[in-house]
This record gives sequence, structure tokens and C-alpha cells, in this order.
Amino acid sequence: MSDSSPSEHPAPEFTTLTVEINGPLGRLTLNRPERLNAIGATMLEEIAEAARWFDRRSELRVVIVRGNGRAFSAGADLKDPPVGPALPGSGNAWAYRREVGQ
Repeated sequence: MSDSSPSEHPAPEFTTLTVEINGPLGRLTLNRPERLNAIGATMLEEIAEAARWFDRRSELRVVIVRGNGRAFSAGADLKDPPVGPALPGSGNAWAYRREVGQ
């Protein structure tokens, strides 16, 4: 497998996190400091997308996950529950949980 260049896989734009790569080191930063980086449905989906993006980078050896602001993460965001789309009766519980690795 050949090394991929940054132009082959440009960093995606996210609303709740940032990603960057510097050689073999990747950084994923939870970026909702106003909510103490609480993990909601949108952030969970973006983390899964970021993981797929990191996985396509053959030069990457490690990813550091950190939080922006004074907290790494307060846990689940009760105003935007991370399992909202997977609630019983939603009709997509299995597919959503498979996507996010639950």
C-alpha cells in the first residue's frame, strides 16, 4: 500500500471537532468547549467519519484525542443524546449502532 498524499484525502470540515495530521501523528480535538465537549449525536457521527478519514492515511501511526477548553469531555450531551437515532421504535437502531460501533 502506498502512502497517500494530503491532496488525496483533504481534512474534512466538521462542526463539533477538528482533525489534523503531521507525519505519523494525528490529532482529533473535540471542539465544543461551551458544552464542555459533551458528546451528542452529531459529534458521535463526526467521530466515526473522522476515524474513517484517519484510517485512509497510510502514514498515520497514532491519533491523539483531546478536548478543546477546560474539559476533555463532560460525557453524553443530554440535550442531543448520542443514541437518539438508535432509540427503540426508530426503525434504524441496528444500522445506527453498527455505524458508530456500539
